[in-house]
Amino acid sequence: MALVDLSKIPKQQRIILAVVGSIILIVLMNNLFFKPLTSKRRDLKLKCQSLETELKRKDFELQEARTKTEAERIARLEERYYHTQERLDYLKGRLPKEKQIPALLSQIASQTGLEYNLIRMLPEESRLVYKEIPIQIQLKGGYRDLGEYLKNLEESTRLIKIKSLSIEADPEAPSRLDVVLEIATYIVE
Repeated sequence: MALVDLSKIPKQQRIILAVVGSIILIVLMNNLFFKPLTSKRRDLKLKCQSLETELKRKDFELQEARTKTEAERIARLEERYYHTQERLDYLKGRLPKEKQIPALLSQIASQTGLEYNLIRMLPEESRLVYKEIPIQIQLKGGYRDLGEYLKNLEESTRLIKIKSLSIEADPEAPSRLDVVLEIATYIVE
């Protein structure tokens, strides 16, 4: 088959042939190149939207988890604060007021057979929220009475610390003791 000589075809038919050929070429190019690219672009766009939605969901979950963790941490801190506050209130209750110290010591001594020779308040030492008040006490009495006195100091509802204890036998009465005791008690400032 020989190629057709286009110069022999009338001009109108050549134009129609050129238009139809161009349309066929455009349709072929569209179907072979542009449709797959457009379809792929649409798929990629949908995938991108899906990933963005997933990212937003994960970000929301992360924020929710952070908020929950922060809320739990705050709850733990509040619980520790309340326990610490309860403990502080309990300890403050065990700290005598300054005026109560002589009465407290007299009460403890009255429960035993010891006699006070001297009660001397030593200089206070200020701490952060309390004062330490050292007290020097000179007592006379028996071993058993001293043991009872120390036991009563230890079991007192107030905070009392024995800083030093000196025991000597009374030269005039060997069954009696001369006791020099330095204790410390605490008051709230």
